Amino acid sequence: MIPLVSGLAPLPRLPARRATDSAPLCRDPARDRRVPTSRSKKRIALKKIYVGNLPFQATGPDLEALFAGFGEVVSAQVVEDRETGRSRGFGFVEMGDAHAAKAAIDSLHDRKYGGRRLTVNEAKPREARVGGGGLGDGGGHGRGD
Repeated sequence: MIPLVSGLAPLPRLPARRATDSAPLCRDPARDRRVPTSRSKKRIALKKIYVGNLPFQATGPDLEALFAGFGEVVSAQVVEDRETGRSRGFGFVEMGDAHAAKAAIDSLHDRKYGGRRLTVNEAKPREARVGGGGLGDGGGHGRGD
């Protein structure tokens, strides 16, 4: 059992912190509301680049090394098959500077790399997929009607 200490004055109660105390707010015109912004993070406009016709033995670090000569590479990844883990022959590189990305695209497009001619261009936004597998028409497959 812990003995109670008497004679201590209670601590003063501090006012509750509000979300507005932690970060300044800025106006978000897209949503027409105020949102917190971070003071420490600098907003960087990344440029995403598609790299196609890669040799199947190429890796993310290989892509990073290939693009590093043009500027800062934020990320580089080779897309792999989910089931086999084998490269699908294309990947994506994100660069922090649009001018460096443009220089890399201009220099590396149609250049031989690992015995193959690369396809290098600005990545397009991913299209939304429609549907979700299945048989689609609801069937009758194998019912023997």
